[in-house]
Amino acid sequence: MTTSSKLFLSAGGFMAFAAVALGAFGALALSGERWLGAITPIGGIGFLAAWALFVAAAVKA
Repeated sequence: MTTSSKLFLSAGGFMAFAAVALGAFGALALSGERWLGAITPIGGIGFLAAWALFVAAAVKA
């Protein structure tokens, strides 16, 4: 995988997983449905994976 494709993938990961985590937080706050809290860690783990991909691309560049 090239450096530019890693950076592009990490940018997409930041946007997608931030939307998942923040969307779950917002839905949990507005609806009060407790099961939505289980979705939030998925967004957090994906956000950390996007950071790891970004660091890997930055170190290689």
